[in-house]
Amino acid sequence: MRVISVKENDKLGTIQLLRGVAAIMVVFGHYCGYLNDVYSDPNIGPKLFPNASFSVDVFFIISGFIMVYSTNRVLKRPVLDFFVKRIFRIFPVYYVVLSLTILLYYIDYGSFSFFGGIASFSTVIKSFLLIPLDITAQAPFYGYSLVQTAWTLSYEIYFYVVFGISMLISVRYRSIICIIFILFVCITIQYILRENISVFPYDAMYSKSNIFSNILFISNPIVLDFIVGVIIGEMYFKVKDDFWNITPIYYIAIGMVIFSFNSWLSTYGAGHGLFWKNGILSGGVSTFLFFGLLYIDKYNKLTLPSWIYYFGAISYSLYIVHIPLQIIIGKMQLQLMAIPLSNGFVKFISMIILAIYVSAILHKFIEQPFMKLGKKICSRIER
Repeated sequence: MRVISVKENDKLGTIQLLRGVAAIMVVFGHYCGYLNDVYSDPNIGPKLFPNASFSVDVFFIISGFIMVYSTNRVLKRPVLDFFVKRIFRIFPVYYVVLSLTILLYYIDYGSFSFFGGIASFSTVIKSFLLIPLDITAQAPFYGYSLVQTAWTLSYEIYFYVVFGISMLISVRYRSIICIIFILFVCITIQYILRENISVFPYDAMYSKSNIFSNILFISNPIVLDFIVGVIIGEMYFKVKDDFWNITPIYYIAIGMVIFSFNSWLSTYGAGHGLFWKNGILSGGVSTFLFFGLLYIDKYNKLTLPSWIYYFGAISYSLYIVHIPLQIIIGKMQLQLMAIPLSNGFVKFISMIILAIYVSAILHKFIEQPFMKLGKKICSRIER
């Protein structure tokens, strides 16, 4: 098997490894229902693949780190470069998947009306604008999106906007400005509208809905995950190299990774966010996991089998498309690619393979071309 050096791709092995693992764990968690009510244990799916939501906190912390990592260079127009690359990275795949989901699932062509209960002209517009569908619904999801996993993109875009504006104010102090702004918004909105401040993402509920309440999700404490990633990113560049070569810390880092993976699989600390009154949550566990792997990577440079690197590369497409694929096939009741209609292990594996295949197509023909186009635009801007 070919092994890809991290240096060969100018990518951190930590990032690629975590992206790939997190994405496939989300798919396992959402597809494990195919294993239920078939075998002796009727609820075996969630027992075999628990805590899929853990991956969201991993992605958020990675995003915070990547913002610092990818902007740690001198450019003539860093803010424009930043926004162009983010736009061409996020929106093309999302808009293609959202459009196909609306056309193939949410529209009933017999009556020319929306299908599925939540679809309407309003929710379609909100989904295209990455605005949560219902701010009065359970936090931190707030009604999700017509592409269910895209609720996390609302937070991602908010963070990108704040980080980009922070760069506009000062590239040097972008991280400090970003952290202060996110904390100020999170604390202030909660205090004014809820009269208390919580670090538990599920508590940040709002009872009234109007045009202005659509952006209240920015006060949810799940945004603290991004701050953790930013802090780790600053540490990565600012802490002296000697710190990353201390053998006792290296073994502590290994212990952190072991603890994190055990927590992930055992559902210890399950739930979005860093911590709450009862202890650590997925964001806190993800912090240990990410920092531990990062330290291991710095201490003893990771090399990756090519297939792990590839899963990291297609992780975004896989994350976005797997649920639309599931609901479209479920609605049409088609044996697409010879996938059985009845639940069981064969359907579980077949659906995973199909999701990876469709993700690979999206990555190859949508994601990569638009990312290259974004880079071309940025290189012309820099001339």
